[in-house]
Amino acid sequence: MHNQAFKSMKWSRKQIAAVLLLLFLAAHQSALGSLVIMLYHKDTMYLASDSLGTSFAYDDPSHVLGEASHSVQKISRISEHCCAAITGFAGHGIESKSGKLLISLDVPRSLGRLCALEATNSASLDEKMESIATKLNNEYCAFFRNGAQITGSAYEHDPTRLQFAGYNAEKRCFFVKSCVLDGTNSVHPELVKEYRGATDPNCFSLQGEARFLQTLMSGDQPELIKLLSPEFTDTAAELITDKTVSDGSVTNLILEMFRLHKENSARLGYDTGQIGPPYRIFKMTTEKIVELTPVPQTARATPSPAGAELHTADDKAIEIMMQKLESTFMAGDYGYSIDVMYAPMVESMGGREALLVATKNVLVQMKQQNIVLHSWKAQKPYTYIKGESRTYAVIGYESIMTIDGKKMRQESYGLGIKTADSPWQFVNGDNLSSKMYKEFFPDFPKSFELPKVTRSYE
Repeated sequence: MHNQAFKSMKWSRKQIAAVLLLLFLAAHQSALGSLVIMLYHKDTMYLASDSLGTSFAYDDPSHVLGEASHSVQKISRISEHCCAAITGFAGHGIESKSGKLLISLDVPRSLGRLCALEATNSASLDEKMESIATKLNNEYCAFFRNGAQITGSAYEHDPTRLQFAGYNAEKRCFFVKSCVLDGTNSVHPELVKEYRGATDPNCFSLQGEARFLQTLMSGDQPELIKLLSPEFTDTAAELITDKTVSDGSVTNLILEMFRLHKENSARLGYDTGQIGPPYRIFKMTTEKIVELTPVPQTARATPSPAGAELHTADDKAIEIMMQKLESTFMAGDYGYSIDVMYAPMVESMGGREALLVATKNVLVQMKQQNIVLHSWKAQKPYTYIKGESRTYAVIGYESIMTIDGKKMRQESYGLGIKTADSPWQFVNGDNLSSKMYKEFFPDFPKSFELPKVTRSYE
């Protein structure tokens, strides 16, 4: 049927349902709030995800106390033609009784790191996917194995689904592959579907919280079809033809799917509905990958509005201070770290002398517990964020220590603070809670996603 005929047709519910059913391929479900949408049309693949991170009170037996807490990057590129996406369980930390973080798992961050490594690898695409799945699963399993040793019991959790989508130049086809990580199994990305033609059927697949959209796309519920806009119906009709559909129309269709899910999924009892913006949409062709939606500010390192070039002097000043912190840390001298600590926070903890005494006690405890610091190093570039009354710098660092002979690697950050009347001062990100941000740094932009503090044992 000609494209204009679709445009002018007065759609019946039965006709709309038929179109939706032709579009739908499969749904991979997981319990936690997250949603990834894949759409294929005419030698072009679109992969989209929400970015909401949800925290759960895992000590609650009902497992339903979830709340939005941060932004998560759920899609990462592994090559010029392929992306990886996750839904479901995204990470957790195991703390001691005193509240100290012992080990943690950050699945999105690990996925991004592994994808970045494979992006420069000369291996085939199949080998890249196999490597990412295997290494991510090894980290996943190690976390739960170590957690069971620490806590004395297995940790109940929902699985993580890992999906690959893109174009395989060697096989000359677009594809979707998928596997599940649950902390116990070995993994192998299994083929879901290959696309080789301009109008291959079943051009949608859903991953994550899929029940609502799965029901909508089945066309069995007239009350759900009523929710669709005329623009959605028109674009859906075009997607089952060989006509060109604009990126803007596809983007709007995908964004409407996210909106319908968020507004109706929990209300109608299908899913938790815990997804949220920014929604990221990637377009993959036989040549390249481009992002159709702006990269969210919370997912990238952004300089202050004045521009990165204005922070040259700050870079030099901070680098000198970081080098001195490294040398004093390695010498077992923490006096300098107190000297450059954020002054209001020093005062709140009793002043410099009280902190020196507390630090000496900590060093004694470290020696008693056989904890040895082997390295501490700040990492560039520094990220500058402009608040209303302060300028902030996020400074990543990596430290390596042994605890009773067992090697532990920590990745964390320091927060630099500068006002018009003070030089740069710092505080360790390990010690900062949301309550402390509200108390000491109320002008720190809430939209900025701070680095995760991660610890791994080797």
